[in-house]
Amino acid sequence: MARLFVSLYVFITLALICLSAGLDRIFFSQNDTQTSAIYIPLLQTANQHNIDIEDIAEQLGLEIKQRQLKDLAWSSQDLTQLEQGQVLRLVDAQLGEQLYLQTTEQTLVEISFPAQQQNSMQFFLYSIFFFLSLGVVIALWIWPLWRDLSSLQKTVSTLLPDGSIAENQISKHSLIAPIAQAINNMRSQISDLMQNQRELSGAVAHEFRTP
Repeated sequence: MARLFVSLYVFITLALICLSAGLDRIFFSQNDTQTSAIYIPLLQTANQHNIDIEDIAEQLGLEIKQRQLKDLAWSSQDLTQLEQGQVLRLVDAQLGEQLYLQTTEQTLVEISFPAQQQNSMQFFLYSIFFFLSLGVVIALWIWPLWRDLSSLQKTVSTLLPDGSIAENQISKHSLIAPIAQAINNMRSQISDLMQNQRELSGAVAHEFRTP
């Protein structure tokens, strides 16, 4: 049983370390987060088809503001991107992400994704992936144990014609190998006791038949 406990403890500890390191690298390795990435194609398509961006933002629960093009300093590359109807994405460590989309010649909309909102969303996704992954790896550890226990249960619940139980074939590398070996030893002892009983019964019967 000590082997089973140590194996489970070591496995869960390593799983927690590996999952934490791996998911941290995926979700929190970059300051330049990608919270707004899923909205960019939708907003760009809506703008190209003259669909009201404000209505879409309101339905999605996004924070949107109207701004004048001259209110902000743009690089020539940014202006070109806006004039082509593309979504311009800017990121600030303090303010979070902003998406800009030109709606008329002199106006544009600003859609904000505050850093706190991004962190909350990231933490939520991180928690889901972490616990799902932890459940999967624990299930992978439990599966061989469950298989061996089921085999052992089937073995001990079936009696042979002579009243003994069959020898189980649990691998010596199994976590329940000591239990399986103990049951095999018990089987041998039961077989010996039953053999001795048969010999004793035969001897007693022989004495009764002898004049």
